[in-house]
Amino acid sequence: MQLSRYLLFFFFCASTSYAQVKCKIDTSLSLKTSYETVQAHALVTSNRRMEALNIVPLKLHIEKIINKESISINDFYSTLVEVNKKFLATNVRFVVCDEIDYFTEDPLTMDDNSVTSLDIYFVAETGDACGLATVGPIGNGAVTINNNCVTVNTISHELGHYFNLNHTFETRDGIELVNSSNCKTAGDLICDTPADPKDIKIDQSCNYAGNMVDPNGQLYKPDTKNFMSYFGHCTERFTVEQQNRMRQYLDSYFLSTVSVCPSKVDLIAFPKDERVFVVGTTGTMKVYIRNVSEVDMPSSTFSVKVQTRDASGKITVLNEIPITKAIKANSLDSVVYSVPVGSSHLQGLQDLEIIFDSKNQLSESSENNNVFTRIINIVSSTTAFADLELKMISTNNAAYAGQGFTFSYSVQNIGAVETGNFMIEYILSKDSVFSDDDVVVSAFGTSNYVVGYKKDRLDNGVLLPSTVGAKYYVIILLNRYNYFPELSYANNIKIIPITIYPARPAKLPDLLAVKTEFAFNQTNPVNVGKNYTLSTFYQNIGDTLLQNKTVSLYLSKDQVKDNSDIFLTRKYSGLWLEIGWERNDYVGFTLPSSVPSGNYYVIAIADEDQMIKEKNENNNTMAFPITVAGGNLGKYRLSNPVLTSAVFERGKPWSVSVDVKNIGNAAVVEKAYTFYHLQSEKYRFFESFRYTFTSFVTDYNGPALGPQESVKYTYQGTVPASVPDGKYYFGMCMGYDVGPGISADTSIFFDIPITVTSFPLGMEESEEGLNSNLVYPNPATDVVSFHFISDRVQVFTLEGQLVLEHKNVNSFSVKDLESGIYMIRTQSAQKVSLQKLVKID
Repeated sequence: MQLSRYLLFFFFCASTSYAQVKCKIDTSLSLKTSYETVQAHALVTSNRRMEALNIVPLKLHIEKIINKESISINDFYSTLVEVNKKFLATNVRFVVCDEIDYFTEDPLTMDDNSVTSLDIYFVAETGDACGLATVGPIGNGAVTINNNCVTVNTISHELGHYFNLNHTFETRDGIELVNSSNCKTAGDLICDTPADPKDIKIDQSCNYAGNMVDPNGQLYKPDTKNFMSYFGHCTERFTVEQQNRMRQYLDSYFLSTVSVCPSKVDLIAFPKDERVFVVGTTGTMKVYIRNVSEVDMPSSTFSVKVQTRDASGKITVLNEIPITKAIKANSLDSVVYSVPVGSSHLQGLQDLEIIFDSKNQLSESSENNNVFTRIINIVSSTTAFADLELKMISTNNAAYAGQGFTFSYSVQNIGAVETGNFMIEYILSKDSVFSDDDVVVSAFGTSNYVVGYKKDRLDNGVLLPSTVGAKYYVIILLNRYNYFPELSYANNIKIIPITIYPARPAKLPDLLAVKTEFAFNQTNPVNVGKNYTLSTFYQNIGDTLLQNKTVSLYLSKDQVKDNSDIFLTRKYSGLWLEIGWERNDYVGFTLPSSVPSGNYYVIAIADEDQMIKEKNENNNTMAFPITVAGGNLGKYRLSNPVLTSAVFERGKPWSVSVDVKNIGNAAVVEKAYTFYHLQSEKYRFFESFRYTFTSFVTDYNGPALGPQESVKYTYQGTVPASVPDGKYYFGMCMGYDVGPGISADTSIFFDIPITVTSFPLGMEESEEGLNSNLVYPNPATDVVSFHFISDRVQVFTLEGQLVLEHKNVNSFSVKDLESGIYMIRTQSAQKVSLQKLVKID
């Protein structure tokens, strides 16, 4: 459907913390098809196309992004299977027909839409948008999905817009009344979708919890499960009249212009399990094969090649063997491969490529989705790796809708070194393969496991959907984000098949407030401006399990919560509470500096917003007495971090200098400590040690700092030999033992891009593309550094005047430059990089 992409995007659908799909919409081009026209079309049997499913061909466009992960093709196809189920009653099936278009241009300026298929674009950046689409007529565009939003809800919502559905809360033609008296001419022009006030308040069971009324004063009762609403994760269906409206559009405007999909099979591959291989040994890898076409593949023989590609581009074929498989349409199969690694194979991080049908023995509808690449680590021995092992202890394979499913398991570190911190996640999936569109229902972090440490028994569970008689899988997953390298990831996952039976008579949990106490040896009195942690104990005295509560803290002059109390914090807890269980949550807060000295109470309230339906809602509150001493406080602040180089050589020293300032109103005398981290990603939000690969700790033994005094502090360290070559982010934070007279809220993180290498790296040795020689810091006051050593470095003004020039360096001083904006040109051999530099005083 030919149209430049800058004209396509009329819907802007954003994902919020409650997973609603939100849209900013321009409906000026939508087809204002009347209610009567749609209903008349639905009554004509010949228009229903009931004789067979109508294939809607899809053309996929996937943005290639440097140093970022695009969508998983396998995850998309898994999602598409579920989307097709939602559109089954509309008598359409969406099928990927053409070759996938991998593009790097700006998606808003390209003009390469298919004229015979429905185009779907997957991009990394859409502002705060999650999905974008048009509302008819034909020829006006495509659907665009953010890479982080490849879900059944988002795709179904956007396809609904594409096929002429409005939001259930549409007001372009007037506000729809609750009594439906104007449903044919107002709202979304559909009468079996209840009036919707665009109010997204819901309870834990997806029931509308708002109190908005229509112009007649009637309370709204929207359908929270309708795809075209804003109730995000609750949505799961279209109504009959919505199906009729889409079918009328399909018959009248769409199906006559689309192409016919080729009747060929289409295979994609994606590996699981091992990510570490040892030279001189033969490892194994389980590879899944999915036939994503609408055609069964009869028993066929084809070859699969496994090869590595190192940083220089050198390819080493590890194995290529023929296999014989028969795979039905839209079905999954697997095979286990031997991966022999020669004793002389290059060690370190490199790409492992799995190539299906490597000898082109099959005729496929798409030939460019047969290669799957993942990063592996080839090592000399297994002595430098931790290895988590997950084992089931007890579970069952049946449960009841809307209630809990419990299980027990053990976790042990069977590796040769201590683990880092890691996450344990509980996931609900509709198939036996974990993918990114599965639902994480609970997750929690745990601390390091020393060698041999075993957690003998962990009891937990998940809350099941209300779907009756559905087949689900509960997945337990360890260390999903690879906070630290492991010898094997195959033993980090357990998949439990379960059948959900109809719900039993309603049973409800009941939170009982038990007690509150200081945690971590903290005591009264307390000081303003400091951090404290309370341990709040709650017991479930109801008759079913409970999960995912919140605990809110308020500061009050008495034991009764009212509007004059000061809100301190609210913590979400995924802890599981079975019947009769009692557990505590650690809830941290900072005592505001404006609080006068005196006697107070900290009031703890569980489930303050009543998102959990309980037998008794009036026993969730307790009060804890505290005494506020007040007083002046000191406070550290870090700024202006400067590394000696943006390239760290393993085994060689590096140093960082940073300004330490007391921004408080009292002297700081306590001993401080500083954490330094190498991490594989930037910190997206504060979560201690997230993505940390290795860390260094030192003490600050400088002089006591008076109010507003500062000192420049320098720390030297050495990168451990176990850190693989690659790009990282250098981060640091400063803290200290919490004691009288000092504020603890002082941790600050810096995200500094660096490169770890075993030898000085020049630009000519890098596989990075144009403009990859990043400069740091930027803005700069004194010394700047680069990732790569350059033969020649030139600094120009914006007018083109050369003001500095150096040779064979990866750092130099810009102290004498005037404040302003400059261009830095670095060159080595045939590679040139241009970077903007902001110089400040």
